[in-house]
Amino acid sequence: MSWAPVCGKLPPMIRLFGSVTSPYARRVRILLEALGLPFDWVDTMTEEGQRLLRERSPVFKVPILEFEGQLLFDSHAICAFLSHRYPDSGVATPLITDLESQNFLSVVDTALDSLIQRFYLLRDGSSPDLLYAQRQTERAGSAFVYLEARLPILGSGLDALSLALGTALDWIRLRDAYDLSRHPELLEWLSLWS
Repeated sequence: MSWAPVCGKLPPMIRLFGSVTSPYARRVRILLEALGLPFDWVDTMTEEGQRLLRERSPVFKVPILEFEGQLLFDSHAICAFLSHRYPDSGVATPLITDLESQNFLSVVDTALDSLIQRFYLLRDGSSPDLLYAQRQTERAGSAFVYLEARLPILGSGLDALSLALGTALDWIRLRDAYDLSRHPELLEWLSLWS
């Protein structure tokens, strides 16, 4: 994206570090677009992007938001910060404080992390019969049963829970990382969300 004055004043300087396929970076990209905030994209899959990422993060993990010279790690923290910074935007992704919502987010991220680990193991030549890979699939399946039972807590707009679940399920579908047809209610929800 390019910088452009908004209502006669310059927008904040924002850079987002991530890879195009990262579901965590995608959460932030969707929110930035919904907020109408221009940002520079740093593709961490390039040599230069990887160098810049490693200069900024001790764990080399995406996404990273650079906002007016300050760094923020973790997609949930970034989304909560942006929602707090722009409360009148109509986009609601505040910091989650109730236990049911916090558990929902935790289960989404755990399922996603399990399938990401399994995806890279298999891509790097490990057998799907590897016990660790099987456990990741089992963990994800259990998580999806839990999430399917709690779909009614999701709002109808762009909120932290739907943003997390939608980007996770989209990545799983993109990478064919899990047979989502076992969870038809999640697929139905995803078709509406997408």
